[in-house]
Amino acid sequence: MEKFWMVYLENGNCPTFRHDSVESAAKEAERLTRQTGRRAFVLESKQAVELSELPVKWTDTDKEPTPAF
Repeated sequence: MEKFWMVYLENGNCPTFRHDSVESAAKEAERLTRQTGRRAFVLESKQAVELSELPVKWTDTDKEPTPAF
């Protein structure tokens, strides 16, 4: 996965846009600060986590033995 940057505006919504360069994110942070007067933070991706396998195992109950009554 390639590194990316996002901009968080203080007391704003969650960031959604991924910037491909720190320069692009910095420009957006400056634009937002000028527009709103609030602080903007440039966030850099450092690590990612993902599942390598499903965390649960499904069993088909139709194939389970039927108990004798």
